[in-house]
Amino acid sequence: MRVLTGLLGAGATALCLAAPAAADVTPDQVWTDLRSYLETLGYEVEVEETASGGSLTLSGLSVTSDLPEEGGTSEVTLGTLILEDRGDGTVEVILPEMLPIDTIVRPTGEQPVEIGLHYTSQGGEMIVSGTPEDMRYSYSAASAALDLVRLVAEGREVPRSEASARIEMGQTDSETRVTTADGMRGYSQSSSIEDLAYDITLTDPETGGSGAFSGRFVDVTTTSGSEVPEEASGEDIAALVGAGFVSELAFRHEGSEGTFSFTEPAAPGPEGTAPGAPQTSSGTSSSTGGTLSGALSDSGFRLETSGTGVAYAMTGGDLPFPISVSAEEMGFSLDLPLAADGRSQDMALGLTLDGLTLSDEIWGVFDPAAVLPRDPATLQIDLAGKVTPLVNVFDPEEMATLEAGDQPPAQLDALTLRNLTLDAAGARVTGEGAFTFDNTDLQSFDGMPRPEGQVELRVQGANALLDRLIEMGLMTNEDAMGARMMMSMFGVAGSEPDSLSSRIEVNGQGQVFANGQRIR
Repeated sequence: MRVLTGLLGAGATALCLAAPAAADVTPDQVWTDLRSYLETLGYEVEVEETASGGSLTLSGLSVTSDLPEEGGTSEVTLGTLILEDRGDGTVEVILPEMLPIDTIVRPTGEQPVEIGLHYTSQGGEMIVSGTPEDMRYSYSAASAALDLVRLVAEGREVPRSEASARIEMGQTDSETRVTTADGMRGYSQSSSIEDLAYDITLTDPETGGSGAFSGRFVDVTTTSGSEVPEEASGEDIAALVGAGFVSELAFRHEGSEGTFSFTEPAAPGPEGTAPGAPQTSSGTSSSTGGTLSGALSDSGFRLETSGTGVAYAMTGGDLPFPISVSAEEMGFSLDLPLAADGRSQDMALGLTLDGLTLSDEIWGVFDPAAVLPRDPATLQIDLAGKVTPLVNVFDPEEMATLEAGDQPPAQLDALTLRNLTLDAAGARVTGEGAFTFDNTDLQSFDGMPRPEGQVELRVQGANALLDRLIEMGLMTNEDAMGARMMMSMFGVAGSEPDSLSSRIEVNGQGQVFANGQRIR
């Protein structure tokens, strides 16, 4: 995590410099704007500036920031950049064909970590236009690559045979707009990458264990935007967010494929015997498309991810046989409030797993006779609710209290089940409902806030599933009889064969009813 934190400086600089737009701007105005942005985010900027004619050369550009928690610093240094006046009111940012990006992370009380990267591009061009208050960056490259060329950890330089990484990009285009108005700096960006490939290998020289990952994404597009208060300091995240900081990002691709492999070192044999053989496992992944988006502001945090045509396969290692899993769609979403201001605020949680298919080898472990239907399974959960945050997640002292277990992070005020669908093994369960919670009453339900509301559930094919489980030997007749008695107590027969429905209610006095009959 500390290495990742240290790399954020490189990311912030790259988004502005490699970001991609008509009045006049000058090289000095472009650099002043970029430097102001970095300093607003809490970075200390050092550079040697040389002006000559209509160009401004930036040599030894470095940005340094403090590490959170245990402390320390992270420093990112770039190679030489030239900002050249094109004579038409625009500025060209001239990048060398190979741009070095060197990062040194110095955690307090620990040895520094050094990471050296080389960014190379073919046919790269970056033009800045607009006005000082409204700058537009346009960037284009026929191809580009990012290579790990140096890694120092624990006082030792790690050779490329132990750690290597390369990212290759095809045709890359991006457009970025930077505005300044009313004390806020606005950033909006859109980019497209024709093809993005990665190749990573890691080896432990002491144990012989290793891992390798490679793959590619096709037709990658990203959009992002942020609003940054000019007067707030990036070193104080709580103050920055409280002053109006907003950030959002969306990533999409139209297909992906990947491979991975792991080699575990040989386990030692019993005393006096030779060790066992190393174990290697490998696998593949693919999809026909995917998305990832997120947003952060003082009002909350949002994360959404989805994939279509997803497939995974794995073999070797401790697996007794090759396995494969596929799904028509997989998705997850989370929306949480962050402002601990005493208000009850909206939250949401979603999970989608459509068309899940397991390989026959997996089915054969628990159902070799194929008693259960092997149709694709579906799971959908859609929750919404109200919560009152009790902890400011941007305040280190309050987070320390949370980690110590002295206080819950939030108070649950209401919960709505907008959709529940589970369709698998020939049975189907659906439902919806809503409850509110009285957080002043922790006695009625043994320490849990007292709920009030109802949930409606419908089940299709439950008896047939019980019969199949008996046939498979996974359930006895007595167990099945008990399950059927419970279903008759809490459900009523539906209009379709082998179907039932149930309505569970909790009233304001803490009484519980099943289909109108009090059970508590």
